[in-house]
Amino acid sequence: MSGVGACWDNAVVERFFGSLKNEWLLKVYHLTRQGMKQDVEQYIRYYNHERLHSANGDLAPVEFETKMSENSQILAGSKPMYSGAGNVPACLHPMT
Repeated sequence: MSGVGACWDNAVVERFFGSLKNEWLLKVYHLTRQGMKQDVEQYIRYYNHERLHSANGDLAPVEFETKMSENSQILAGSKPMYSGAGNVPACLHPMT
């Protein structure tokens, strides 16, 4: 972790919440907590699957991670990191 006053350790989270607030929440009036919760969930899906990120070569985060995973598998000659169950990393699946 960085020292006091250094913002690099939480810059990614600050960027996400800034985008959430300015691109999404301030543009819609929310009548209920449930409505806001659903709106935030919808934004998270949009942010990860559709919104292009210049730091990722103008790819959505999920698309960028998929490409990086495929490239690393080709270079390493290893088997895929992801199982077929909804693109969840195999390490997160409960052991049977």
